[in-house]
Amino acid sequence: MISQWFVERKKCPACASAEFKTIYENAYDKGPVKEYLDDFYSAQGRVEHEYLKDAQYALCECKSCGLIFQRDIPNDHLMERLYEHWMDPKKVFELNKKKRPRIYGEKCRSFLS
Repeated sequence: MISQWFVERKKCPACASAEFKTIYENAYDKGPVKEYLDDFYSAQGRVEHEYLKDAQYALCECKSCGLIFQRDIPNDHLMERLYEHWMDPKKVFELNKKKRPRIYGEKCRSFLS
């Protein structure tokens, strides 16, 4: 059974084939997936694990086109939680500012002019 906060893809998002296989699956709120989410989002804000309870992170490979995609994707409510509550815009901006080399901005400006 899929979590109420996710939508299950029944077809490949690239070619619409219904023929795909699961190549990796693990719980969102346990093990390596939970560890990754905690690590990734802690620097940007937080994770509300109650939304991930009983949900599965599943990667599938399309048998037709070979695309690897997530089977279960956040629904509109969870997407809003993620972008409006988990991620702090000030922290994200500061993180990106630190990671970008100084020349990045100069290259973008020269490209746009």
